Amino acid sequence: MMKLFSIVFMAVSLLLVNSGRASEMICDETELSAQIIEHRNAFNEAIRTADLVKIESLLSSDNILITGSNSDLYGSKQAHLDVWRKNFASTEERIMYVRTPACVSVSKLGYMALEYGNWNGQKDSNALFSGSYTAKWRLNIELQKWFLEAEVYMTSYKYGQN
Repeated sequence: MMKLFSIVFMAVSLLLVNSGRASEMICDETELSAQIIEHRNAFNEAIRTADLVKIESLLSSDNILITGSNSDLYGSKQAHLDVWRKNFASTEERIMYVRTPACVSVSKLGYMALEYGNWNGQKDSNALFSGSYTAKWRLNIELQKWFLEAEVYMTSYKYGQN
């Protein structure tokens, strides 16, 4: 039930971000929002260097991922890691994914944050796919560390298609 709620929350958030109501979201420029951006940059670097251990350290234990083009649902941390394991094991030149935050909004409660931005997937600096994403982060108060709970991607561009 909690996972279903998270999925619905992320889907609605993505719709709001991409609608005229997005202007209601307040983008924070605080130490907490800066921590989210640092974590996203670390995730991007882990993708670039195929560092599965680093990615694992950023994901919550009940992480949810919904992909862009096919809306494939990966409903666990292990399933999310398997996506990256497969990408990293590719014998062909693998697709490099980069997520660029446009806004981080930290809950007034202080222990949740919503990140949204743009992503792209490329080979040899050639864009193959791109789109928008929304990610929900949760601060573990005891560890004083943010963990990625859910990500929802939407593909807006695919090379060779208009």
